[in-house]
Amino acid sequence: MAIPNKPVAAPKAQPAPRAPRVPKERVEVKLVSSNKKEQLRVKAEKNKAGEYITFLVHNNVGPDGKRQPGFGRGATQKHADFAAAKASLASTVKASVEKGWIQKTTGRSREDAFDLAHIPAPTA
Repeated sequence: MAIPNKPVAAPKAQPAPRAPRVPKERVEVKLVSSNKKEQLRVKAEKNKAGEYITFLVHNNVGPDGKRQPGFGRGATQKHADFAAAKASLASTVKASVEKGWIQKTTGRSREDAFDLAHIPAPTA
């Protein structure tokens, strides 16, 4: 009995290498009122038109800590480049803190539970 010839598949083409990921040009700083019922977000970003802008968003904060409809967006400024937008963001945050807003911290640092010499073994 003869064995039929199987067609040989062509070698698969290697996928094209991906372009390196470019981080988005966007910075946001959150500030809260002293009673924590209002939130002010100061943003610097590159918009769809390719312009570098800074703006503020003022919202109320609900009892669950989530943003509620508030006062809206304002104080939009255009800048020549992202460095200028970040500098404007820093000065806006400084002026907001002087007005009584409190800057939120993004994370809490904790002490290390172990070091490289004492990495824990898996429990299972």
